Amino acid sequence: MSTLGASNPTAGGSDLSLAARTVIVAVLLIGGTGPLAAQDVHVGEDRQISVPNPDWDHYEVRIAADPTDPGVLLAAGMTMPDTADQFDVITYRSSDGGESWTQALDVAPGSGEGDPDLAFGPGGRAYLIEMGAGEDLLHRSPDGGRSWEEPTPVEIGDRPFLAVSGAGTEHPGRIYVHSSSRTDPLDGGRGEKAVTVLRTDSGGSEVVSRERMHVDGDRYVLGTGESAVLSDGTAVFLYPERRDQSEIGRYEGMTGPDPRATREPNARLKALVSPGGAEGFGPARTVSNWYHRFGRGRSAMIPALAADTGSGPFRDRLYAAWTDFRSGEGQILLSHSEDRGRSWSDPIVVNRGGGPAFHPMLAVNDEGVLGVAWYDRRGSPSGLGYSVRFAASVDGGETVGPSVRVSDGAFRYSWEDGLATYGMGGDGDGSHRADVSVHSFSETGGHTAGMAADAAGRFHPVWVDNRTGVSQMWTATATVDGEAVRHGDRRLSDLRDVTSRTALRVEHTDYGGDPGVVTVRAQLRNTSEDTIHGPMYLRLVDLWSEFGDAKLEESRDGETGPGAVISLADAVRDGSLSPGETTDAVTIRARIESPGEPGPKMPPPPGRRAGPGFGLLNLDVVALGRVQSEEEQ
Repeated sequence: MSTLGASNPTAGGSDLSLAARTVIVAVLLIGGTGPLAAQDVHVGEDRQISVPNPDWDHYEVRIAADPTDPGVLLAAGMTMPDTADQFDVITYRSSDGGESWTQALDVAPGSGEGDPDLAFGPGGRAYLIEMGAGEDLLHRSPDGGRSWEEPTPVEIGDRPFLAVSGAGTEHPGRIYVHSSSRTDPLDGGRGEKAVTVLRTDSGGSEVVSRERMHVDGDRYVLGTGESAVLSDGTAVFLYPERRDQSEIGRYEGMTGPDPRATREPNARLKALVSPGGAEGFGPARTVSNWYHRFGRGRSAMIPALAADTGSGPFRDRLYAAWTDFRSGEGQILLSHSEDRGRSWSDPIVVNRGGGPAFHPMLAVNDEGVLGVAWYDRRGSPSGLGYSVRFAASVDGGETVGPSVRVSDGAFRYSWEDGLATYGMGGDGDGSHRADVSVHSFSETGGHTAGMAADAAGRFHPVWVDNRTGVSQMWTATATVDGEAVRHGDRRLSDLRDVTSRTALRVEHTDYGGDPGVVTVRAQLRNTSEDTIHGPMYLRLVDLWSEFGDAKLEESRDGETGPGAVISLADAVRDGSLSPGETTDAVTIRARIESPGEPGPKMPPPPGRRAGPGFGLLNLDVVALGRVQSEEEQ
């Protein structure tokens, strides 16, 4: 029998603080006490948005929902009506919850617009921003997209995103346009890209400010991320901050997993916060380190952001998602902030058990249920096709449930299907040539996708695929049968997270006898000055093994992964844990299904430290209980 563990039993064990939700190598500490909140997902039939233009390729799509009328949706995309060398922006409208669509706005056909984004404001007003070849334009609709006013010229940067303050904020109807731009060396900049935020008055008729935030040192901004406005008017803007240009080559030319090239992050995901929506920003906050790639077959540029401004238990919680390559292939990572973007949780993997993924999409409905969707390449023979998948979180982003496929069709990358081309010539350089390439959008659908939650709580992801032979816009309705509840279970919802007040003491770990099964004995110690009262539980947030699929061996509620809980009732003497007191040991058994040999040592999961050897089991748990000093709050 061999013994593997994070502790040395002869030395009396070790205490591991849970304040940072520490991973314990070779330890599994989960169990079950009762059913989790239901989160069954029901998916409706695919609906073709771009029916009015079935012969035009569509890419880089976005969607928005009227916050008060569940029937009204607007979607926008970039079209190629004649040639792949010229994009136009087009908008579609639905008045029946996405069942049928009509063309709403075609922005100056042939003028070369791109990068659209949509948003609704108070009173059913709708807004569209787009980059133009000549000038950038902000479009306004007073009636939810049925008619459009004369557009307002604005000065924005690359890949703009749109957010609007809600009716209950200090500046209701204020529009924020967030983009990246190159600084002018004459204004004190260094000629490098910066984050640009444009603010308008209520309704968007006049620009009131335009601010730029320069990135530090040798870093730069590559594109931007989405933006959101909280219930108090605080505006939050995501952006990727890349290393110096010279670092790109090590990451961009890769075609497969390479742990040497992804051993260190080459970017950081940052959040810029404007308290109350006023001019000026607080310090940029790091959401996470980012193992970032873009280019052929990657498309990992645009991070997603969503804010819970509804009436549920997670009001004003922020969620960020991005495509990360620390594992060697694209994974969708998710993090959340409970303090308006000042700090962020360690990320978790959303597309567990799936293949390469990209283009994350986020939306939160009024009840506080989080929807996550993405483009997923599993099952694609070429590795360049994709379908769309959706998953939900009912516990504030602590865990995400199993995913379901949303799209009936798929984007296929083959000679039998339509591929967009891009032409370049030698005009002006003395040469006589014409180069034709397959446009990168033929494998990514553009740089963006999108999702909205309507006033009835339904989710509407929007994507492009070429099932008809032409890249068309599609959507489907995803309904989550469940309620948002703290800790994923109504019986746990009134408990406090006491993770920062406790430490985990690993007494003994054992592997042997029964292949694939790990046995753990561990205790929880109260490191605070307050008494922690029962009932007390440990709840699993994340689980990973370098050897295979890790699951709980025995569970009374059937949960075998993230979201499972273990009761400490039998381990807590007298029903409470005094300062400095430790619970009795709890024995847990977990199994690694079909364990295999580990490959080249890969970076650990998101937010995890690398252990001294191979990661037999890595996990993330939180401790739940009641604290005497907080019981009356």
